[in-house]
Amino acid sequence: MGGVRYGWGSGGGSRASDERLRSRRKRVRLWTSGAGAVTGLMAMVGLAWGSYYPTLQIASVNVEGNQILSHQSVASVAESVIADGGPIPFSRSNLLIYPEREIERAVLEEFPRILTARVSLESLSDQTIRIAVAERAPYVRFCDASGCFLVDETGFIFAREGEVGGGALVRDEVFEGGIPYGAEGIGGLVLPEFFSSTLETVRSLEREGVNVVKVTTANEQDFNMTTTDGARIIARFRDEPALIVENFKSAMRSEA
Repeated sequence: MGGVRYGWGSGGGSRASDERLRSRRKRVRLWTSGAGAVTGLMAMVGLAWGSYYPTLQIASVNVEGNQILSHQSVASVAESVIADGGPIPFSRSNLLIYPEREIERAVLEEFPRILTARVSLESLSDQTIRIAVAERAPYVRFCDASGCFLVDETGFIFAREGEVGGGALVRDEVFEGGIPYGAEGIGGLVLPEFFSSTLETVRSLEREGVNVVKVTTANEQDFNMTTTDGARIIARFRDEPALIVENFKSAMRSEA
């Protein structure tokens, strides 16, 4: 009569085999991860080294659109940004990865006279980048206790009057006034809320044959306009230009 065999002792061997398999898989994963990290590091080192390849470095900076500012003054800002490498492994002078947006911001911050700045690659073979700028045009004059400044058509103060190459004013009016409707030197705004409407009032009076030579902020609500014959027109900032002109015409008719 045959005996029956029971596998009571076979579980221990199976568990040991599973442990060895898990250990082997863990070593494979660690080796694969380590090899990947080393490969990635080597690739990064290779890219960093390649970014300094001589024929891929910026050799010159061209500036176009500048009327008053010199080529060299604008180009030097770009060169300073490129030279400020900091703790990064890649060349900031590389024609393919140079910091164009950073250069644009730096140019605008350095020169309030510049309205827009656009940096682009001009020539890969000549190793040249281009900075295309548009300068602000002097529209009117703003004066305060510190002197007079040039203002563009948006009310932005961008230069002190009398600077070399200041440019001819589009209009002859002088704006005067203090905070909060005046401005604090270069980089400030003249009448931040009301510059456009105040200019429209002046133009509307001009169409009626009344020439304004000076606009003065009286307080937070009112401003005065002085005409060529010395008359003074008092108006409120929040009134529409058409209403101000109509009120002025009514006052003139009542005095006639």
